[in-house]
Amino acid sequence: FINKGRAAIAAGERSIFDMAPPEETNTAMIVFTSGTTSKPKGAELTLRGMAAFAEYAQCRLNVGRGDRSLMVLPLHHIFGVCATYFMLAHGVALGVCPDFRRLYDAVERFRANCICLVPALAEILAEKISQRASSAEEALGSPIDWILIGGAPLPRRVYESLVSLGVQPLTAYGLTETTALYSIATYGDDPHVGSAGRACDLPGIETRVSDDGMLLIRGPNVLKGYYRDTDATSKVLSDDGWFRTGDYGHIDEDGFVWVTGRASRTIVLSSGKKIAPEELEERILALPGMREAVVSGDGDTREIRAEIYAVIPEESARREIAALNNTLPVYKRLRTVVVRDKPFPRTDSGKIKLERSLEAVVEHVTPLTTGSVESGNSARTAIGRSIRPPGIVMILLTAAAIAVPVLGLVPHLLAHEGVDLPASVSRLFTFIDLAGELLLGLLALLLVLKIWDKRR
Repeated sequence: FINKGRAAIAAGERSIFDMAPPEETNTAMIVFTSGTTSKPKGAELTLRGMAAFAEYAQCRLNVGRGDRSLMVLPLHHIFGVCATYFMLAHGVALGVCPDFRRLYDAVERFRANCICLVPALAEILAEKISQRASSAEEALGSPIDWILIGGAPLPRRVYESLVSLGVQPLTAYGLTETTALYSIATYGDDPHVGSAGRACDLPGIETRVSDDGMLLIRGPNVLKGYYRDTDATSKVLSDDGWFRTGDYGHIDEDGFVWVTGRASRTIVLSSGKKIAPEELEERILALPGMREAVVSGDGDTREIRAEIYAVIPEESARREIAALNNTLPVYKRLRTVVVRDKPFPRTDSGKIKLERSLEAVVEHVTPLTTGSVESGNSARTAIGRSIRPPGIVMILLTAAAIAVPVLGLVPHLLAHEGVDLPASVSRLFTFIDLAGELLLGLLALLLVLKIWDKRR
């Protein structure tokens, strides 16, 4: 093929290079979703969607030929593709960092002043800088004006760390299906910490919240459909072009987007109450020493459980979680907590692989636990215990509640046979009768508490 091309050029034949001009609605690329909570799907994205991202990002970030950036994110992920396209479209000098483990060295060598990262990489960079100096400019020899962070929620501690180093973290929210475009924070603007930036306000792009609280978007940046999957497409894309993001949230009066949780991760308790695990994860990550957390619902009992990676001793982690539980409404309290000794596995884009978390849960956590805790395997150690009696205790109490009253029938049976018992033995059986009644009462109380606890 190459030789044919060379021969055609030598002969002055150009027709083989003639192509029909691309249409804005043509499929420009097929990017697969990350697959953190479901099977990856190929989103067909258009040329006009790419152009919309570049235009909107420029309105928020205002980059140009004097800026320098790095290509760090993988190009098979929508954030990496769009960030690279955006930088090149506006004349930014773009270096390549093929190994994220050398991110700090690459930033220092290339003197990058504006970078697009996922939270995990932003945290790594902040830690490297803080180990060397009190500011990014002092450590690197040149300032980092901003870091655009997307792909996952930005923990507050990472945000505060970057700010303390003189770097402005800018949050962005988007999906593969929206060509990475929904909202971006503005450089130099009020950050509205915790938000996902301002909702896109380009002509032709609309955002709103559905009646059930889900964020919706319509415009040229929305996918044409999932590649060869009409069923999946029909579930997220309405006939009039509205795309259901799968995220719950709201847009405030200033136009900032607040994402409260992923619909597919929502925990529905047996009481019918709905809980966003992201809310609890944020509370956990705000605790000292907590680095990663995944909260989910127990499929059998519909209770809340969490798996945590902490960099503090187990006992300290146990106390922190117990204290947090005391501040939560009863129905939101963590019933099961597992502490890991290493970080969670992640996707190439930096997201935690949710389907591989919470594999081996062995104990329960109580809101008011203060006692010692048995240690388990070093890879996963449970902390705390349940407020409900363990199963073996319930079994023993039930057996005793049945056996003791039966034993109390002995003197009556003997009397029926004409056998007289000594007074001391009769008093003993009277005590046994009383103990049986107390055991039955205790068992009834525990059953009531267990039913009440299930309904919370």
